[in-house]
Amino acid sequence: ALTGDSDVAFVGNTSNAADVLLSASLRGEPASPNVELHITNSQQPIVDFAGNTDDSRRYQLIGNPSNLDSQAFSFISRLRDGQTPDASGFYIVDLPSHETDDLPIIRLAALGGISPNGGATVLEKPIALSVNASLESALLASIEDGDEIENNDAHGIWHLDASSVSTLIAKSGDTAPGSTDAFSAFGRPAIDGDGNVVFWASLLNAEEEEGLYRFDGALSALATSSSPIDIF
Repeated sequence: ALTGDSDVAFVGNTSNAADVLLSASLRGEPASPNVELHITNSQQPIVDFAGNTDDSRRYQLIGNPSNLDSQAFSFISRLRDGQTPDASGFYIVDLPSHETDDLPIIRLAALGGISPNGGATVLEKPIALSVNASLESALLASIEDGDEIENNDAHGIWHLDASSVSTLIAKSGDTAPGSTDAFSAFGRPAIDGDGNVVFWASLLNAEEEEGLYRFDGALSALATSSSPIDIF
């Protein structure tokens, strides 16, 4: 992943095949960039929403980092509880500017098996995370329903502020704005520079209606498959 300040984040392997998450910057000589080790899988405890280490769970499998417009990158990691693989979570790594010697900050965005920060709905599995330059996020996740059948899971869209404090925007079964029908399925959300969240959703009706929706503090429909389109 390439950050907005031209630092590079990547996953590598140690001699014993353990995943490690690193980033490299041009803070030193271009021929020998500074390399920062962030995570060694199955050894390092995860961080919680407050930034404290949680010794009950540790990183296991680390996914490829994702580009962000800011001096940061995001990644997903499968976790382990003891020797049993369990939930996965999204994290954001906020790198210091090149002019300082500050340490990177790893922040939890969302984690399966617990509620989003400030929320009440327990997540089953975080699916997609979009992050803007201010490190606000839009999250798509499935919702815990007590069974192991993923096809039956409800899903939801959340807005996360720069401290990962969550606002639930919509979930399966909620009535869509401008309609009497309920949301059925959601696509990957996007978030703009002002923190507005946009997402695709299908509705639970005979016409299999679809729509684009925006959350800017209130949820509204931008366009639906049943509404006319203005031709300019």
